[in-house]
Amino acid sequence: MNTKLDKYLDTVDRHLRPLPASERVDIVKEIKGSMIEMEKWTASGFLFPAGR
Repeated sequence: MNTKLDKYLDTVDRHLRPLPASERVDIVKEIKGSMIEMEKWTASGFLFPAGR
């Protein structure tokens, strides 16, 4: 797994500590899934630089 992503998700989880654990898990999973999808799209060359 991507170390930077893991660190980011750990930080998000820490900041969400006031929320119930189940909500934190759902939010972190959603963010992780979105980031992995973006990595796939970027790797496939589908995304274009801003301004195009």
